[in-house]
Amino acid sequence: ETLHNLAALLGEAGRPLLASTPLFAPHEKIAEAARRFGIARVIATPAGDDGLVDGLVNWFRNNP
Repeated sequence: ETLHNLAALLGEAGRPLLASTPLFAPHEKIAEAARRFGIARVIATPAGDDGLVDGLVNWFRNNP
């Protein structure tokens, strides 16, 4: 639902940017929903704040 709301706010012009922006999801179920929505780079992280921060740090460390 949140992705649909964000896509609506961005409009058609912003949809390609949304689809190409990395999305970090704290659960595989959320990650799958994002992939079905058309997000190209979905990174599933462990649940919770620590898991999300670890996922962000690891991804940006490996993708400068």
